[in-house]
Amino acid sequence: MLHFIKGRAGSGKTKLLREIINNKIDTEGGNLLLLIPEQFSFETDRTMLKFLGAKKHKAVDVTSFERLALSTLKDFPALKKRSVNGGVRAALMSEALQSLEGRINVFSSQKTVFSALSPLVELCNELKYCRITGDTLISKTDLVEEGFLKEKLKDLYLINEAYTALLSQNYFDDTEAVELLCEYALENGTFKNKTVFFDGFRAFSKQDAECFSIILSQAKDVYVTLCTDENIGRYTSFYYVKEFEKTLRGIAAKNSITVTETYCAQSADAFSSDIFQLEQNLFSSRKAEALPTDGSVSVVKCIDKADECKYVASAIKKLIRSGKYRCRDIAVIERQAGSYKELLSEELKALDIPVFEDSRRSLKYEALFVYVSSVLACVTQGLNTENIMTYLKSGLSGLSVTEISRLEKYALMWNVGVGAWRDGFTMHPDGFGIEFDDRAHSTLDEINKARKKAVLP
Repeated sequence: MLHFIKGRAGSGKTKLLREIINNKIDTEGGNLLLLIPEQFSFETDRTMLKFLGAKKHKAVDVTSFERLALSTLKDFPALKKRSVNGGVRAALMSEALQSLEGRINVFSSQKTVFSALSPLVELCNELKYCRITGDTLISKTDLVEEGFLKEKLKDLYLINEAYTALLSQNYFDDTEAVELLCEYALENGTFKNKTVFFDGFRAFSKQDAECFSIILSQAKDVYVTLCTDENIGRYTSFYYVKEFEKTLRGIAAKNSITVTETYCAQSADAFSSDIFQLEQNLFSSRKAEALPTDGSVSVVKCIDKADECKYVASAIKKLIRSGKYRCRDIAVIERQAGSYKELLSEELKALDIPVFEDSRRSLKYEALFVYVSSVLACVTQGLNTENIMTYLKSGLSGLSVTEISRLEKYALMWNVGVGAWRDGFTMHPDGFGIEFDDRAHSTLDEINKARKKAVLP
């Protein structure tokens, strides 16, 4: 049986689902499976541990589709092959393009363009997630009129076939894990007599939908939470969730499964009255009557980004000065990552507000990576000033700031080449046309000592 647990945000859908899991453990003892999107797996598992306790937590497996596939198929022959990462995928795509030289037209010049490899790899992965085979792709290509689009589709078909063949020779492709799970579950009845719960999903890929269909046909009970509302129009913020519900109902009908639903009403105190008012009228084409505000939401009109950042920084400073909040209690969310970073950082620093930026940072800026890459550059490209200074400024060279500064000043002043870095510095440390004295000799000796520490093994 398929059970829908429906409700708006904050209505208690997930709480009800956890209570059902707890009751199932008490009555049935276990054999429970909770599937959630991959990005929520750690947080959900931790929350379930706190909610159920260590003993009961062992009775429910909290996982995602991909991790479920990998754990179920751990003894499967295909998983004995080496796993593949992004770098290997790019290399294999490059090899696939080179093997097709003379057979492809639109993408013939892309085999040496590294930036083109990643989008092609992503496309091949997407074809697998959507369960689009090479035969399906070429059959659709035949329906397209002669021209650039048809040539492009033909190229993509050939590229996908060549890339997939190379990948399958020596590597296990994790994009096929869920599809392999589907085959395995059909043959072995993996989900028979299980109670399976789905939480946090808004859509399924073709692979996930096929897996859901198999689970539904084998499991004793299936529970799905959906963030939606009752009696709503078609074109609302819940449109895609309603379409997702239709898809799941269609799968249930195909498998002759009975469907029930429970609606969780949103409590009046789930959110502030300002939030409710904003939600109801944000996309309205009619002017709404202003209601009394509780002060929880402020809509501020600013001239530009700089003005927005000034207001945000001032508002944060005001909250901190009130004594009711600490910096760790305040978060700033931007629509597009990095679009306000520099301006906002300047305004926060101007008001002495410490800030932690929760964003990804490229590995190439990390000290260890800079250190290793600069050392390799010195070995492969020679001991030129740029490579050596990058190595020294990584912070892992062992030289002091004073030593590094002296070396940089001397190298830039005399335009030091590879030979001088290797054999030693002989020019005056203060510049051209100055007589050597004891102080100059002593300073040059110190600089050469630093040079030896920098370049000698």
